[in-house]
Amino acid sequence: MTKNKLLNIAILACKGLRILWIFIFTISTLFFIHFQINKDFYKDMEIKFNEPSGFNISSSETLFTQNSEGDKKSSSIQQITTASLYINYIKFTAVLLFYFLSLKEFQKVIESVKHLKTFQLNNVNSFRRIGKYAFIIFILSSFTFITYQHTATSGFQISFTPLILMLLAFILAEIFKEGNMLRKENDLTI
Repeated sequence: MTKNKLLNIAILACKGLRILWIFIFTISTLFFIHFQINKDFYKDMEIKFNEPSGFNISSSETLFTQNSEGDKKSSSIQQITTASLYINYIKFTAVLLFYFLSLKEFQKVIESVKHLKTFQLNNVNSFRRIGKYAFIIFILSSFTFITYQHTATSGFQISFTPLILMLLAFILAEIFKEGNMLRKENDLTI
């Protein structure tokens, strides 16, 4: 086992981020439950879609409006339909889950490097899982569809960050696979 401080910091950061993800999940679940119980509490809150930052391509539009008044009540949080609320909550928690699982796999890789078991087949599989999780995150975060009582809003956003992470994870999986084969060949020659 190596006593590399950077690896220890990375392991602590992974654990801390996983705790943060659990905290965010807990807060969002409490919000979701509270919203079901007391919708009137949220009557003055509005939903606004901001322009995304980073490496994104996006498009959003209002699909239909049945509200003749055209007031801002149509985009109030209180006006979100129950089905839309459940679908978006499930989507949000799924994204959190896949980020959590990616961090867990990354932490396994760092711990194996710390224990000098770098080029093991487990690390190859961990990087492949991270790549698959990043692709699922990309798919889930690419679309937005919210229906209100009188309006529906949809959006499509291509975020390149999960795609880049997916590509890097699959490249690292191949590098670790080659390292595993070289390690096996080296063990056979000795």
